[in-house]
Amino acid sequence: MNSCELINSKKVICDEIFYLEHEENDVSIEYFEDIPDGSTISGTVEVTLTDCNVFVVNDLFLVNFIFVVQKELEITTPEPDSEIIPLEYLERLQFEDIEFRKCSPAIIEEQGINLNDLKCEVIRTNARDTIELDTDNDSFDEDLNIEIKIKIIADVQEFIQGKDKELETVINVEDVG
Repeated sequence: MNSCELINSKKVICDEIFYLEHEENDVSIEYFEDIPDGSTISGTVEVTLTDCNVFVVNDLFLVNFIFVVQKELEITTPEPDSEIIPLEYLERLQFEDIEFRKCSPAIIEEQGINLNDLKCEVIRTNARDTIELDTDNDSFDEDLNIEIKIKIIADVQEFIQGKDKELETVINVEDVG
């Protein structure tokens, strides 16, 4: 006798890679009177995704991202009186209404999926940040590039046909090596 079971599962609707850029010019470094010529800037920049929302507008899938960017930088002044000047910044970056290019909401209509069941799931993120110090203006320029691969998933309930225990077969496997 066969039976049906109701199971909860995640259905992948679409996946895509997005390339996001955030550029800032002449970011003022006001903490110090004068940054000496020949100084360098280095450090780490950590990019963390804090929010990802997928929605539909005018027959398009769109996504909004919110990132927190933590910069732990330091300026090193030239010899002979070399000094390290710490700089720490935290900023919130928001990218809105980014369009999916590879898929259309028609797929969810065909499968009877509710828009409220759509979620964003991150597969991977990568980031590269280029920072150039301008000692003449006591500022720096920054070019932050973020690559993020996400998939749209939907929580769905599906009926699957169970199997009859009487028809189950167990096969023994032997090592022939």
